[in-house]
Amino acid sequence: MKTLLKITLMALLLSTSLLYADVTVGTIDPNSGNCYPFSCNDSGSNVGQSIDYMQVYSSSAFSGKIAVTDLEWYIAPHFGGTGLAIGGAYSFYWGYGGVVGGLSTILASNYTSGPNFLGTATIPVGGINENPTLVLNGVSFTYDPSQGNLILEVVVNNQDIVPNNGSNAFNAIMNEGGVLSSRAYCLTNGGCAADNNALVTTFSTSTVTPEPGTLVMFGSGLLGLAGIARRKFLL
Repeated sequence: MKTLLKITLMALLLSTSLLYADVTVGTIDPNSGNCYPFSCNDSGSNVGQSIDYMQVYSSSAFSGKIAVTDLEWYIAPHFGGTGLAIGGAYSFYWGYGGVVGGLSTILASNYTSGPNFLGTATIPVGGINENPTLVLNGVSFTYDPSQGNLILEVVVNNQDIVPNNGSNAFNAIMNEGGVLSSRAYCLTNGGCAADNNALVTTFSTSTVTPEPGTLVMFGSGLLGLAGIARRKFLL
């Protein structure tokens, strides 16, 4: 009986740890990359909003409820450019809804629940080196895939003017775009678009479950890179 009890407890512990395992959505496409929203600004201005970026992630990419504490994106290693995540104020939101491969360019209409504000992270003027990984630390929300697809939205203001001309950095996109994730965005002075060139994203987790919809006020915290020293920028 004691042995059976121990085995049962071990199984419960393993299932709990799996529930909170980090989840990376997508595998890196070695032949492509994107610079929105972190590495280029095509609005022509460094004052006011430059881009409203939205990405939807299929609920099928998650095996269960997940308590997210960090978000990570990856540099596209085969591209040249500066390697910089450019300066600006990056406000993050999350919610449920959206159709993978079919996001509306009327971004607000994609939500069935939300948006829930997570906070604003600031990258200083001149940018930071995001190679090899850009990390957003201090996130706090719980996503339940049984409630629908996950939406992340990033609204960027006062962004350094770095046009998408090949000298800017690029983030890694996924091979599974249109199946596991897709994106839509609206550029100030540039119109709106939707496509399947979604960024590979890691959702890092905690074993402590925050209440759904918990708000974290990040103030003037920084987005940062994760290299050998694994420095992070905080919301």
